[in-house]
Amino acid sequence: MSETSLATALRIYTAINKKNRKEKNMDLKKLEKSLIENGASYKYFETKEEAKDYLLEALSGTTVGIGGSMTVEALGIYDELCEKSEVHWHWKTQPIHEVHKKAAVAEAYICSANGISED
Repeated sequence: MSETSLATALRIYTAINKKNRKEKNMDLKKLEKSLIENGASYKYFETKEEAKDYLLEALSGTTVGIGGSMTVEALGIYDELCEKSEVHWHWKTQPIHEVHKKAAVAEAYICSANGISED
């Protein structure tokens, strides 16, 4: 991962549940192209374990901010990430106003997309 990528908010979109993707007829190639054209990073993981392993390796040794994210919670990444990085997540640490300030200037920021379109 480049220094430039870490200096900006880390935006990784994962498509983990194949069943939901098929039901919604999501075209992952089109999604990837659109995200990249709009300045976002794109990574696809078959399982949450693959996504978790990727994030732990990519973010090791950095400062990390985390937004309110059920996806991050479901990955169960917080404790392991804290062992390798300085992590600021208002769901886990206090006082909230200090956590928000530190998260905003972190080298990487993890958040979830509430919705995503192929376009």
